[in-house]
Amino acid sequence: MRIESDPGTVIPSVHLWLSRNEAAEVRDRLDEMLAQEDPPGTWHAHVSSADFRSELSISAEGGVRVP
Repeated sequence: MRIESDPGTVIPSVHLWLSRNEAAEVRDRLDEMLAQEDPPGTWHAHVSSADFRSELSISAEGGVRVP
C-alpha cells in the first residue's frame, strides 16, 4: 500500500469519512479490481464525493500513478 497526497508525495496515514453511498462506490470499484485475475498496471478508478469537492483515486499496486 502506498498513500500519496500528490503523486510522489507519500503521507503515512489517511482518514476517510464516507457516506454509505460513497462507501458502496469504493467497494464496487475494489470489487472491479479484484474481479480481474491479474489487474493491469493501468487499472485505476476515481470515486468523487457527493458534492464533487473531494476525490479518491485508487490504483492497482505497481500501476500507473494517476494524478
